[in-house]
Amino acid sequence: MVEDLTKDSSSQLQYRNEKVFNSGKAALELNTSASNGDVNLILTGPSPEKSGSFDWTGSKCISTKLSDDEVITLCMAFLHLTPEAALKDKKTMHHGKRVYKNIKVTFDGKLTAILEGGVLAINKTESGVNFVHKISIEPSACLRLGLFLLSVIQSRNPGLPSDTILTCMRLNASARSQK
Repeated sequence: MVEDLTKDSSSQLQYRNEKVFNSGKAALELNTSASNGDVNLILTGPSPEKSGSFDWTGSKCISTKLSDDEVITLCMAFLHLTPEAALKDKKTMHHGKRVYKNIKVTFDGKLTAILEGGVLAINKTESGVNFVHKISIEPSACLRLGLFLLSVIQSRNPGLPSDTILTCMRLNASARSQK
């Protein structure tokens, strides 16, 4: 589902998001911040208090701001231009603890993607914060996520048509596969 909550003729940025749910086990959201245009990835598990809902703000929720390179990397994976994507060892804070956040997208030999995200404490004595979520993403949802990220890339490069951006991504993927 894409939500256009704000859009007017002023210079106010637009809030948009894409969500994917997986049988009550995990949920994924990609969104753009209305205040600064940043892209955020949020991955969470089920709410311990309320059956059938997700814990979007709890201690077992991964929330991370994506860099431009990370947006491109995930876009290429969701659009099946690369066989996988990995965002490894992002040093950050998670509920007051220094951690690494890791995100990996792989495919199961078909068109379905598996996104795995986890938090790993930098300080080994704080291992209680470690956790992993996995979500299976159907082909149509992969396409929606890829097109969402492509629209972000295109909005940051308004002079480039989307077919030019996709051609550059294909060339990049081809060069990577030949290494």
